[in-house]
Amino acid sequence: RHLQRLALALLVLVLVARCFLNEMSFRTSQLRGLPAADEAGQALSVRADRTELSRVVFSLLLMGAWCAYLGGAALRRELRLRLPLAGGLAAGFAVLSLLSALRAGDQRTALVCWLEQSSLLGAGYLAIQVFERPRAFAVLVVVLAAVGTTLAVKGLVQVFIEAPARAADFDENRAQRLAEVNIQPGSEQERLFEGRLKNPAPFGYFSLANPYASLLLVAALAAGGLAADKWRRARADRRRAKLKKGEIHLPALAAGVQSAVVAVQAGVVVLAQSLGATVSLAAASAGAGGIWAWRERLARHWRKALLVAAGGLVLGLAAATAHGLYHDSLPSRTMTVRWQYWTGAARALAERPWLGVGPGNFSTA
Repeated sequence: RHLQRLALALLVLVLVARCFLNEMSFRTSQLRGLPAADEAGQALSVRADRTELSRVVFSLLLMGAWCAYLGGAALRRELRLRLPLAGGLAAGFAVLSLLSALRAGDQRTALVCWLEQSSLLGAGYLAIQVFERPRAFAVLVVVLAAVGTTLAVKGLVQVFIEAPARAADFDENRAQRLAEVNIQPGSEQERLFEGRLKNPAPFGYFSLANPYASLLLVAALAAGGLAADKWRRARADRRRAKLKKGEIHLPALAAGVQSAVVAVQAGVVVLAQSLGATVSLAAASAGAGGIWAWRERLARHWRKALLVAAGGLVLGLAAATAHGLYHDSLPSRTMTVRWQYWTGAARALAERPWLGVGPGNFSTA
C-alpha cells in the first residue's frame, strides 16, 4: 500500500514541478549558443536546447512511479489494470515510436522525445489506476486547483508589473537589447521582436502564452469543480446549521472564496490572448454544466452519448480538413501555422510512411 501511495505521490510531484521547472541547462549548460553557418557561409547564432535535463528527469520519475505501483502489486500478489485497451495502445505506440527513433537522423533528440512521450502516455495510464479511489482523486483536484491559483498570480504579476517594466527597459536600452539577440535595427526582425517583447500577455513559467493558457485551462476547470462541490456541501450544511445573528457560515465563505479564485483564473486565461484556450474554457464549462444537468439520463444512455460526442469530433475534423484543403489555411493565423505543420508532416510521411522521421525530427525533415 505504501508503494502504491508512492506512485501517486510521484505523479503529483511531476505534475506540480513541470509547471514551474520548464527549462534547465543540460547538454550545453554554460553556452549561450553554438557557432554555425548557412549555405552561403554566413555566421549564424544557434540557440542550444536547454530543456533536456528536466524532460529526462521527469520521464525517469514517471517510470519510477510505475515501478513503485508494480512493486506494490507484486507484494500484494494482485494486479488489476483498468482499461487494458488503453494500456495496450500506449504500449504499442511506445514500441513503434522507439523503432522510428532508432532510424532518425538526429537520434539523440529522437530518443529523448521517445522517452518523454512514452513516459507521459504511461503516466496517463497509471493515473487511471491510482486516481480511481475518491480520496486520491480529491488530492488530484485540490493540487490542480492550488497550482492554477499560483500560476494565475504569476500571470497577474507579469501583466501588471513585469510587462510594463520590460517595455520601459527596451525603450531605454533598445540598441543594447537588439545586440544581445543579434537583430539589426530597422529590420523586420526588430519589429517582430519588439511586438513580442511588449506584448502584455502572461506566459507563466513557459516561453509562450499559448501553452501557459492551455495549462491554466485544465487547472481552472479543476478549481471550478472544487468550487461547485464546496457550494453543494455549504447548502447541505446550511440546512442543518443554526447560525446566530451576525455569525458567518464558514462553508459558504469557503465556497465564495473558491469561486472568486476560479474567476481570477478564468480572467488570466483571457488575458493570455489565446483564442483556443478561451473558447475551450467556455466550451468545457458549458459541457460540464450540461453533463451535470442531464447526468442521470447520460448515465443511462452513456453509449449513445459517447457516439454523439465521437461523431461531433469526426465532423469537426472533417470540416477543418475540408477548409484547409480548399483554402490551404485555417480561419485564424495560429491555426494556419498548424495547418502548415500538418501538410509538412504529410509530405515527410509520404517518404517514410511506416516509421516516419523519428520523434523530435520534424524540423529537420
